[in-house]
Amino acid sequence: MALRAKLGEVIEFFNRFSQLANCHLVNFITEDLWDTCVPEELKSEIEYVGMDSALSLFWDSKRDSASSMFHLSKYLMEANEMSAGILNDICLSPSDLRSKIISWGSSSQSIPQLNQFMSPKKAHEVEIMSELVAALSKVAGTSHIVDVGSGKGYLTSLLALHHSLKVLGVDSSSVNTHGATKRTQKLQKAWRPALIKLEKPQTEKTQIRHGKHWKAKMQADASTSQNQQLSETENLESSEGVFALYKRATAYISEESDLAALVTEHFGSYDSCSNILLTGLHTCGNLAPACLQLFVRENNVSAVCNVGCCYHLLEEHFCENPFPKRLLCDSEHKLYHGFPLSQYLIRKKFVLGRNARMLSAQCVQRILVKREVYLYVLINDGMLVSLNEIESLYKSHQSHQQKLSVFFMLRAVLAPVIETIILLDRLLYLHEQGTADAHLVQLFDPVTSPRCYAVLAIKQSKLEVNTS
Repeated sequence: MALRAKLGEVIEFFNRFSQLANCHLVNFITEDLWDTCVPEELKSEIEYVGMDSALSLFWDSKRDSASSMFHLSKYLMEANEMSAGILNDICLSPSDLRSKIISWGSSSQSIPQLNQFMSPKKAHEVEIMSELVAALSKVAGTSHIVDVGSGKGYLTSLLALHHSLKVLGVDSSSVNTHGATKRTQKLQKAWRPALIKLEKPQTEKTQIRHGKHWKAKMQADASTSQNQQLSETENLESSEGVFALYKRATAYISEESDLAALVTEHFGSYDSCSNILLTGLHTCGNLAPACLQLFVRENNVSAVCNVGCCYHLLEEHFCENPFPKRLLCDSEHKLYHGFPLSQYLIRKKFVLGRNARMLSAQCVQRILVKREVYLYVLINDGMLVSLNEIESLYKSHQSHQQKLSVFFMLRAVLAPVIETIILLDRLLYLHEQGTADAHLVQLFDPVTSPRCYAVLAIKQSKLEVNTS
């Protein structure tokens, strides 16, 4: 299988630099990480050409192996190939995704500017994610959507308000659940005027000024347009308003949760829960792999669309958590391992390591855009020190500054490689379980939203029924 072969290439590259990925910057001086973790050929070359020249190569987008820094150039190009190169081969492109959505029989809808309701980053994510989830829901013929880790309820609100879908937002925090309720009430009041405003410019452009009663006719047409907008959302005029479609639950979701029972509990037994689409926007740690396992295990979960994050919170099967706090399943109170999922990596007993997973949160694209290196200052034992002592410490370690900057960048370029391993493991797991229509897609701009990759899948039986 091509996917397995690609994953094999990435882990082979990672294993060569696993020591570099699993060290910690706070130990840079105390454990002499430059000498112990940087491969000898890289270290010798960088020290020979100088730290400034090495740093300049990180910013050079046109680097090649003919550079005077052969080993560093090769390292950077290989890291890029093991992340962006492989993901570009495997992921659906935005145009491919649009074509697939159209082939599934769905189309996009105009959405009001969301920046007035949420931050630009969240607006960017929610607009794209909601359109994809709505398309998947239509194709799979789902009766309900379950949004796990729903947080402030932005995605769930949009799915209910704009797409008129029945959505259950689930979050383990009661603070988030109650906050989402209040936020959605405010959003509902502002939503319909925003929809009317979206259509108003289009209506005005179509007016032709003929006859002495053209103003009255224009006002009448505008009123008709507004009434059409109101009728399209009249299902929100029940006693519950948008909450007839949008319910909230405070619950912990594991790979053994009963989603159908949860939907029935909050929507009522009269509301038939035939097919569920399981989604999550930036589901933390083990929650993302648990969603994929629920999709595979539950017959009534017909589609999944998940964007994971917080890889450092994953529990690894072959790596002991150095911290006593564990993420446990609700039912049997056993330790749940979110990585690896695929039998391919399980048979290899593959280990990433916690520091490597922490490193995966670094966004190389943001670093390259800002051209900044974030330096870390360690004050031993957390003791309070005077300004003179701080100045003395700074001067005594000033010689390490450039070397630390280079070391930071050497590790940072491994971040997307580590994320690639996690993403390919999840996709391979779905393929191993017989899900042919499973894909990776880059949904978001990586600078705006670094965790930008979604895993989406539809069970073939549901796809055949609803596209026939």
